[in-house]
Amino acid sequence: MQKARQNILVAMLPDKQDWDILHQQLWYRIPMYSAPPIIKNGGAEYIAFYHTAKFDANLKWKIIKYAKIRRIVPVTRKQLFPYESSYHQKANKQYYKIEFEELLELKKPFISRRGHRITFFPTTEEKFFSGKTDFNILYNGSPLEDDMVSIIESMDIEYEREWEQHISKEKKYRLDFAIFCKTRNIDIECDGNEFHMGDENVHYDKTRNNELESHGWKVLRYTTKHFKEEREHIIQNIYKNIIDSGGFKKVAEPNSVYFPNLQTLQLRLFQEPKPEYKKS
Repeated sequence: MQKARQNILVAMLPDKQDWDILHQQLWYRIPMYSAPPIIKNGGAEYIAFYHTAKFDANLKWKIIKYAKIRRIVPVTRKQLFPYESSYHQKANKQYYKIEFEELLELKKPFISRRGHRITFFPTTEEKFFSGKTDFNILYNGSPLEDDMVSIIESMDIEYEREWEQHISKEKKYRLDFAIFCKTRNIDIECDGNEFHMGDENVHYDKTRNNELESHGWKVLRYTTKHFKEEREHIIQNIYKNIIDSGGFKKVAEPNSVYFPNLQTLQLRLFQEPKPEYKKS
């Protein structure tokens, strides 16, 4: 099967100034040094705009509008903002100026439940125009990650993909899947065998695991072999860790605790949750 083409860039709309420029002048800027490959190689046909927490509740953590790219022009900052002093410290900084014909609006906005921290990432038309609203579906992952999506969704568990977790002001990790629970959170990592076999990568993974666990996370790692030969083990292990972590918590009901319902998977391998907790 041919892989779907990634031709839509999901891009952060940092603040009100950028919002005004987009709506009034129909352009968006990206610094050349940090431009994603989809812009540098000309693969982007659309840009979808994600509002940060700086916007009010009607906009923040949502993608409401998008635009088809008309042209991309390399410019300096003083060309973008000629009213600024030519002695501005960033006057000669290089940008891509991305121009549009018009802004378009989705019938249903994409919503990030917990407020993903993003700059840029690519997605496909199939996902973007699917009519769905969960921000998580826009991410493109490995085949293992796609398989994990089907496993977690079959358990009816609320999750976040590509979740950014800060360890310190200078250090952060991006988690494949984050499940937020009552007593500790769960990070699920899908490890391709080849990448994680080297000594250097093993050391990195161990350091990462230790640091995340010191910040209240339980790290679960599953390899290609697990997905091929021990799929049932993955389901059982996720279930057990959610039980051990006191149940998962939904954003809409932060004071309620839920447990995955495995009856639909015909698995009754663990003790039923305590009666004082609600079951989904």
